[in-house]
Amino acid sequence: MVLNEGSSSGETWIREIDAAERAKQKNDRAWKFVLDQIFIAGDRRSVKECVYRGEGNANLVLALPCERKVVRFRKSLPGKADPDGGEARTRQENQFLRVVILRFLGEYVQPPEIIRGRPEDMALLSEAIRSLRPESRRGKDIVEEYVTKYVDYAFLPAKLTDSLQQYHCSRPTFCVEIKPKQGFRHESDEQFQRCTYCLTQYSKMNSGVIKSRSTYCPFDLFSGDAERMKKSIHGLLKSPQNNLRIFKNGNIIYDCNSNPDDLEYILGEWFVASRYRSMEQYLKIFVRLVSTALLREFHHTPMNESAYCPLARISSQDCDNETRIEQELVVKAKKLLYLSDCECNFIGGDLLPDSVLGRIRRMQQLPYYSTDIVYKIYLKYIRIWNDNSIYSSMIRMHSSKKNELPIRIEELCERCESARTKDASSAAYSSVNPSESTNTLKPKIPGKNGNNSTPSADFRSNKLDRNLDETEGEINIVITNDELRALQNYLLATTAKDCSILMAFQEIDSACIPNVAEPNVVETDQLSFLVNVGILDVDPKSIHCIKKHRKRDINVLVSVTKILEKEV
Repeated sequence: MVLNEGSSSGETWIREIDAAERAKQKNDRAWKFVLDQIFIAGDRRSVKECVYRGEGNANLVLALPCERKVVRFRKSLPGKADPDGGEARTRQENQFLRVVILRFLGEYVQPPEIIRGRPEDMALLSEAIRSLRPESRRGKDIVEEYVTKYVDYAFLPAKLTDSLQQYHCSRPTFCVEIKPKQGFRHESDEQFQRCTYCLTQYSKMNSGVIKSRSTYCPFDLFSGDAERMKKSIHGLLKSPQNNLRIFKNGNIIYDCNSNPDDLEYILGEWFVASRYRSMEQYLKIFVRLVSTALLREFHHTPMNESAYCPLARISSQDCDNETRIEQELVVKAKKLLYLSDCECNFIGGDLLPDSVLGRIRRMQQLPYYSTDIVYKIYLKYIRIWNDNSIYSSMIRMHSSKKNELPIRIEELCERCESARTKDASSAAYSSVNPSESTNTLKPKIPGKNGNNSTPSADFRSNKLDRNLDETEGEINIVITNDELRALQNYLLATTAKDCSILMAFQEIDSACIPNVAEPNVVETDQLSFLVNVGILDVDPKSIHCIKKHRKRDINVLVSVTKILEKEV
């Protein structure tokens, strides 16, 4: 019997080794294919010019033209890369997307494939693409081994284009990328007559990033009203900043670095069947096409309504002076904005719930108190909660509800209120028996031997600078469920405010229409287009963005007062 058990154990061990080896071989092939699409054949020092897609503060994106995919690399300052090559962070981000984000944004998001590269290849790649990168972005390089490969939304998916092969449709694919920003604000944050995006324009202008303020307002785009959407799209075309890009066959042809005069030629190439029309007519077609794609329901998947239970009431008066923006600055900015006679139209229209704008705005509506209170909660718990603990608890919470049926929001609110009543009635008992309290959460802190059951290493490498005595002194600090939800919801709403919408279009003949699913065909001005819509840039936000946003808000108000004092 012992021999049989040993034999079985040995066979299992061999199978596991074989499986691991096969997985490694598959990964190595995938990585080689990535490099073959990026580098010029036979030259590991030069890349194809078309591969560089762009970059932000944290990630750099390269296109893989053969696969119609994009691969995203994590950037780091010299010597600041994670010791594990970014594995823990990459896997947690992927799990966050699959378990949490998909429940809000549905099929507009496609999870990526994780690939492990080699450090020596990363060094070669960083050097090879250096000349393609903006000077301002070259302070960070590609150093982490783990990368993610995504669907390239600049192209139409094969399931749409394959059905058109018999028609020999060879027209180019154009893609419009819009970063819509914040299209909803909570009642507790209604201090100013201008939205966050429009206020930030003053800060950009004051720092010299832009010469004039954009006329684009996210609330117009999210309104669903034809005229207001037209105004917002015209504003994006006139001043793209980092909120609008246009691609042709995967290559950027219009962005913040383009000459606006080139737009007529670009739209003329796009709308082939409408040649010799005026620029005004081209713009009319463009606006209708983009507006239709933003408002149409392409997918129907259940929304995670359980996340919208209201939080327990907390008054902004509970915030002390240290956690509130200086009131003198707030009052001064308010007065100047009022005198400037400029205000945003915050009236929101009805959006179809499964449209891409409807999904994003709904995610932005997650309850989180005011920004002052969120900042106070952040300061209170930042020494014992980090990105890893915040997102681990979030993933666990959403995983446990994965198989539940959608519930009416009224029923959810009743459940929350009932639970709060029970929590309140047990408060006295809990104060005497704190170990049995059910309305608080305590992160597991590593002991002196370094072991902990909940990973304590921040997956964004934000090290908690504290000694062991401080840690042991703080272990009894607990966070309430509502406080934790406020932090989590604020971070999720921030992700929804920073995401990108990509809409791919290809003009087709009317004879092709019967072969394509109805939602994916847009007809306007006697033209027909295939369309596909996706969402990118939905990474988990670091909890430290709360502090960053506080600094931004102060800087914005200072800029508002400085500029408007000269204008008013």
